[in-house]
Amino acid sequence: MNRPERSSVEFSVNGRPYEVEGGDVFLTASEFLRERTRQTGTKIACEEGDCGSCTVLVGRPTDQGTSYLPMNSCIRFVFQLDGCDVVTVEALASDGRLTSVQEAMVECHGSQCGFCTPGFVMAMTATCHQRATSPEESSPVDWPLELSGNLCRCTGYLPILEAARRCESSDGEVSKWSRIPEATRRRFDLLGRIPFDASGTHRGSHRRVLSPVTLEAALRIRADLPEAQLVAGATDLGVQWTKARKAAAVWIDLGRIPELRGVTVCEVEPDRSGDEAVDGGAARAIEAGAMATWAELLERSRTDLPEFASILERFGGPQIRNSGTIGGNIMNASSIADSLPLLSVMDASLELASPEGRRRVDVNRFFSANRRTVIQADELLASVRIPLPSPHQRLRLHKVSRRHDLDIATVSAAICLTVDDGRITQAAIALGGVGPTVRRLEDVERWLIDRPCLEATFEAAGRLAADEISPWSDVRGTAEYRRQIVGGLLTRHFHEMPSDMGAGE
Repeated sequence: MNRPERSSVEFSVNGRPYEVEGGDVFLTASEFLRERTRQTGTKIACEEGDCGSCTVLVGRPTDQGTSYLPMNSCIRFVFQLDGCDVVTVEALASDGRLTSVQEAMVECHGSQCGFCTPGFVMAMTATCHQRATSPEESSPVDWPLELSGNLCRCTGYLPILEAARRCESSDGEVSKWSRIPEATRRRFDLLGRIPFDASGTHRGSHRRVLSPVTLEAALRIRADLPEAQLVAGATDLGVQWTKARKAAAVWIDLGRIPELRGVTVCEVEPDRSGDEAVDGGAARAIEAGAMATWAELLERSRTDLPEFASILERFGGPQIRNSGTIGGNIMNASSIADSLPLLSVMDASLELASPEGRRRVDVNRFFSANRRTVIQADELLASVRIPLPSPHQRLRLHKVSRRHDLDIATVSAAICLTVDDGRITQAAIALGGVGPTVRRLEDVERWLIDRPCLEATFEAAGRLAADEISPWSDVRGTAEYRRQIVGGLLTRHFHEMPSDMGAGE
């Protein structure tokens, strides 16, 4: 028996329920908040998820309560809010009294023009809320990291950071806005099990969005509508819409399929060169559903793949990491995607699902050209398996960009080496931003084998790498600049290698 479908989406804003249908389901969340609910404290500035002025808290009921995460409402669509409780800055103060976060911003003079202020307040409130619901966390907050998704154009960051440090011991006055009525919680839980098929006229065009709740249903829809646009976190799709008004007529929202979520560490039988058993056991790998968010991967990587965690902390701000997914990043098929150099050197595998079954594809054989992959029209990316480095391997990830945080890479690199008795016995090098796809430097890898682990070796490898690539020139750098970066990265890698890897003679 087919599950009942609905043609509308339901969510709440500051405790007030909304049921939305027709063309309004294709509005961005910020447009809906400002134009339909008149919650104008949510500001629209960059419309590309860069500045954080539009930050709201999006809450989803869990077994432990409601988890509220900061997200950019300017690149999130209304249909993605289904079953959520949205909190805007208007909900914080009550009975004429500001919250401790708002008071700190006033007392520390953290606002000048005020345009970015609501976004900063919401981001700080989210951090305070998360710490209050995780009482075991007692270390000082890394506020520059927590606020890396928010930009200020006039006040300067010192008074804002002072305000943040002053209020970090509070809970953000969570009780004022986080009490979802039990009836609403039950309703949201029910909605999570019911697919929707909504359509309407939006900006002069008829659009349709289907949101299945099982992978089987998603595959059927995918086979029937191969021309449909898949929606994961929409952090890129949202920018395409707000900046270029690019949008397909039919969308398939994958955000409510449990089978595509989750991040675990599993044991796998060695199936590639370099996989080595640990203490007689199988190799270990991170297994991530295609809809796993970067925030979830960051949390897991801090323990199991800390080198990746250092890159993920620069992967947008918290608002982007709470929305963006690893599957969306891979399927976007951009050579500057921050995850791809790591996946390449670790020979990650992708599980593709279709109505006929599943198959695994090596990530290094997945990309055919810029923005193109070998995936078939009836297939979906289901999961990603990332082998973890063995005890003998040393992995380093590099990202060169104009800004440290929240910026697109000019060149990115992943280098994984094994050194035994001062000589290189295994090498894997992948570069992003130097061609139409992420590039494995196989000639350089072969050249490095059995070479001494000396600075001169890596300088020579850098020259070979610069000659092997064919980069382009764009706003982030010329082709020659990229070649210089690549040559320098190999030498830099030598100087950053752990001392336990030794040096050749």
